Amino acid sequence: MQEKSKCDSISSLSHLDRVHVPVFVVHRGDDPVADIGQSTRLLSELEKNHVPHETLIVGFEGHGMHHADNQLAPYIRIEAFFEKNLTP
Repeated sequence: MQEKSKCDSISSLSHLDRVHVPVFVVHRGDDPVADIGQSTRLLSELEKNHVPHETLIVGFEGHGMHHADNQLAPYIRIEAFFEKNLTP
């Protein structure tokens, strides 16, 4: 129980009320390592805390990008996100 309490206290989900910058969330739809529920919970909390965010869920991918069609798309989206949010 003490371990769970410690993990909860350092979880990013416990501190989203202090996030005031846009967040980009990428998740692979078939990732066997990181369950998509982690991203959906994060997205829900971002919305609850009115944190601006963008999302890219890449279906039919596991932990990593192995299909050539999916390798470039995330980088294009991330570059556009940076350009939009980091440009003075």
